[in-house]
Amino acid sequence: MSPVIRCLLLILTLALTMGGCALQDVGRLLGGEGAALPLVPIGGIPISMVAEVETDHRETAGGGEVLSWSLAWRHSAEGHLSTTLGWAPAEETFDRGHGYGRDHCFSPCGAEHNLTFNWESELPFDDPLEAPEFHIRIYGDEALVLYGAADVAYERPPMPECPCLPDWRIPEGRHAISYETYHYADAERAPDAADSMLDIVQSGVVLLRIPIEELRAGTEITTAVDLNEQEGDADGFAWEDRLRITLTLTSS
Repeated sequence: MSPVIRCLLLILTLALTMGGCALQDVGRLLGGEGAALPLVPIGGIPISMVAEVETDHRETAGGGEVLSWSLAWRHSAEGHLSTTLGWAPAEETFDRGHGYGRDHCFSPCGAEHNLTFNWESELPFDDPLEAPEFHIRIYGDEALVLYGAADVAYERPPMPECPCLPDWRIPEGRHAISYETYHYADAERAPDAADSMLDIVQSGVVLLRIPIEELRAGTEITTAVDLNEQEGDADGFAWEDRLRITLTLTSS
């Protein structure tokens, strides 16, 4: 057998072997046998992020009664950033999720019959479609870390009946609180927030701007965003929303 033919057969054998391995990997990714392998961009930058999030809402009625709720959680994400494929998340986890609130029943029987109800709950974060979201988007030679809004679920405990308003009682069980980032006037937005088709780009808050070369060289950085929005009227009604996010990002 000539050297040329021997070389061609060797190349064909290698191609078939590699093709078989590739098909096996695709099969795993599509739910076949074996553990699923994440799609890692070639040349992607390994990045891990941790966000400590707190969001509060407070309302004050004309009589001075206060209604409020607060949520807090820790959100971790790992993945790779590529200048060609963008952000490819590999794993996300939530922990330390906790919520508490204060409700007030204004009874028509008189102020002496008003009822205040305090509640607290764990935050399950068991539905990925409703969970808060990390995203990294590249603009020129910079990467922007975005964090998006969500409806955060909680398990509401039973509450007492409000005098003269038996139908006012909110049923116990699963409920959701919507916290929205886009209504904060001071929040930094992505440059294409008004035109993007992605919800996370439309409404997400920019947590960090960082040069891609700095990410590629490897870095660890901690930064924080503290947003506040409030409004009131002459009758004494007022409301205030606050969102605090502390981000720690590590690249290698």
